[in-house]
Amino acid sequence: QPPLILPASFRTLGARKGRSALVNLGGIAPPQVKKSLIVELIDIDRGTPQGRLVEVTGLVGGLTRAVFARLQPVKGAMGPVQGLRMQGLTLDGADLVGRDSRVAAQMLALGAQAKGLSPTLMVQGLSDEGFFHIAQVAGFTHAGVRAYPLTAAGERSTRSW
Repeated sequence: QPPLILPASFRTLGARKGRSALVNLGGIAPPQVKKSLIVELIDIDRGTPQGRLVEVTGLVGGLTRAVFARLQPVKGAMGPVQGLRMQGLTLDGADLVGRDSRVAAQMLALGAQAKGLSPTLMVQGLSDEGFFHIAQVAGFTHAGVRAYPLTAAGERSTRSW
């Protein structure tokens, strides 16, 4: 079975109580958590202390299969993860706005900044599948589009959430 990626607050998992809740997740045995759960640390920004990120990543990584970091696509976002060699980085593409050419330029710039920081580099929340090729050129290993609600007839709506 493929692993489950669980977004979790960096601040919450930095506390013993948060890590304890992770281990006791829904009655799942710790060996199963270690085998089938990837934690995606959210709430990481330019001001996140790198030493604390190393500590939390190490502690959570000992309990789970892998630890990813979700970053906002802003200038300097890669600062806290520089030199850490995270197992995965996720960028929130929903924050990439503007004309398609501007979004493409932002993706290319972010891909260049993230090069070599992680073997897995994902961009999620893109507005259109047309950006997949740009994500590939930018060096992303995975890409995903925003979810669209279904209409009453069961068809995909053109309106995003």
